[in-house]
Parts: sequence; C-alpha cells; structure tokens
Amino acid sequence: MSDWTVTKGRSEADARWMDEVARRKEQVAQQRRAAERGHHEQQCVVDQLRAEMKAEVAALRAEVLGLHEAALQAAGETIGEFSNKTIGHVEKGIRELESLFARQLGELRGYLDGALSEARSSSRSTKDFKFSSEVDDGVVDLPNPLIHKTTMN
Repeated sequence: MSDWTVTKGRSEADARWMDEVARRKEQVAQQRRAAERGHHEQQCVVDQLRAEMKAEVAALRAEVLGLHEAALQAAGETIGEFSNKTIGHVEKGIRELESLFARQLGELRGYLDGALSEARSSSRSTKDFKFSSEVDDGVVDLPNPLIHKTTMN
C-alpha cells in the first residue's frame, strides 16, 4: 500500500502540477487574448485617429486653397486698381504736356508771326520807297535812250 500511496501521491502531485500548469497556461492565454484585445483596441484607436487626422488635413488643405484663391483675387484687384490709377496719372500728365506744348507752340507762332510781319514791313518799306520824281501808279516810266527830246526853257 505504501507503494500505491507513493504512486498515488506522485500522481496526485503530478495531477496538481498538471492542473497548475494548465491553469497557468490558461492565465497566459487569457493575458495574451487580453493583450491582443488591447492591441486590437489600440489599433482601432490609432486607425480612428489616423482617419480623423486625414480628415483634418483635407479640411486644412481646402481652407488653405480657399485662402490662396482669396489672396490671389485680392492681389489681382489691388494690381488692377493700381494700374488704373497709374494709367489715370499718365493720361493726366499727357494732357498737361499736350496743353503746355500747345501753349508754347502758340507762343512760338505768335513770335514768328510778329517777326515775319516786321520782316515783311521792313521789306515793303524799302520796296515802297520812291523818289519824288517817280509816279505812284505802280508803273515806272524810264526814259527811252533812243529818243532824245530837247526841251527849252
């Protein structure tokens, strides 16, 4: 009997040891499943955060694109207004220069007309000069050298 008890004891010890090993294996398996669930949950959270980040990045891209278009439009309007003002100033300057040129041209014409009229009047005065013996009919009678008249007094 003692052999059987020892054998029985060994088998009980072995059974307890085997139960303990099985229980520990089950605990490890449960921990592994819990860790996998935790990892799976973490992966789900990471995937969810990744999706939210992608949505936020897409929203930011759309907003930046809208701001870029607004900035381009504002810059275009500003450049257009500036060019219109510049064209207005240039046209005003051209009108002022044309007016100044016309005035100076008129002054020059007046000066030239005055100078030419003085030149004409001085040329007329020498042209209109006549000796007292000349007749003022515009035709000058010159003596004929072939006819010789003798007048007695």
